[in-house]
Amino acid sequence: MATCLEKQKNNFSFNREVNENRLKRLKIMLPVDDHGQPDYQFMADYERQLIRHKREQRKQPVQNIRHGLLKKYMAFFSIS
Repeated sequence: MATCLEKQKNNFSFNREVNENRLKRLKIMLPVDDHGQPDYQFMADYERQLIRHKREQRKQPVQNIRHGLLKKYMAFFSIS
């Protein structure tokens, strides 16, 4: 939900300030379940998936460097 609210800040600026009337008209789109209620479980699962994906992206360059160093080491010592 914080992400959805964060995206709304672009709708407001110095000349277009936040006030009670604008907040009442503000619509925040959220995923809903079969009963039309906010699907908090889906949002939590999605957030965990994004975090997991970011961690994997950060690991990949380190793994590539390790693999590259290992190949150089093996080539230097003529290990196959």
